[in-house]
Amino acid sequence: MNEEKAMKTRAMRVLMASGMAVLYLGLLACATSPPSKSQIDEQRESVRAMARQTLDQLYKGDPTTRGVIATSAGYAVFSDFGMKIIFMGGAGGSGVAIN
Repeated sequence: MNEEKAMKTRAMRVLMASGMAVLYLGLLACATSPPSKSQIDEQRESVRAMARQTLDQLYKGDPTTRGVIATSAGYAVFSDFGMKIIFMGGAGGSGVAIN
C-alpha cells in the first residue's frame, strides 16, 4: 500500500514539474525584446506610407478634400483593426497626426 502511494506521489510531482516547465516555456515564448532603431524606422515608414495611400484614395474619391485638408489646422490618418468573439474582443491600430 505504501509503495502504491509513493508511486502516486512521484507521478504527481512529475506531472506538476512538467506543468511548471510548460508554463515557463510558454511565458518565455511570449517575452519580447524592445524593437531596434531600424525596426522603429521601418514601422514609422510603414505608417507614413499607409497615410499617403489613404489620402490618395480620399483625394481620388473627392478632389475637394485636398483643399480642405491643406487649409485645416491639422489632420490625422489612422488604420484600425477590431475583433470580437462572443464576450471577448480587442482592437488596435496605428496612425499619424499632422499639425
